Amino acid sequence: MTKEQMLTVNVYPNKFFGWGGEDDEMYNRIKYHNLTISRYTEDVARYKMLAYRRNQENPRRFDLIKSKKIKNHRDGLSSLEYRVISRVQRRLFTYIRVYVDQKQLASR
Repeated sequence: MTKEQMLTVNVYPNKFFGWGGEDDEMYNRIKYHNLTISRYTEDVARYKMLAYRRNQENPRRFDLIKSKKIKNHRDGLSSLEYRVISRVQRRLFTYIRVYVDQKQLASR
C-alpha cells in the first residue's frame, strides 16, 4: 500500500494487542474506502510470510472486529499516542521503538 492509502484507511486500529484480528480489520478498512487488493501471479511476484514467534491470542479479537468503535475507523494512526524510546538509522530503513500505554488505549 502507498503512504496515501495507509493514511486514508487510518492504518491499523490501536485496540488490537496480542495475536489476531488486526489483519481482518485492515481488510475491512480497505473495502470500506473502496480500495482494491491486487495479488500478482507467481510469474510476476512471489509472496513469503516472514518467520515470527506467535504472541498470545487476543481473546477479544472477534468482539473488537465487530465493535462500532473500530468500525468508525477513527481509531488508528490519527489517534495514537506514543513515546519514542529509541531510533536507529540504517541504510535502508529506520528502526523506531516506541512505548504505547495499552491500558489507556483499551479504555477509550
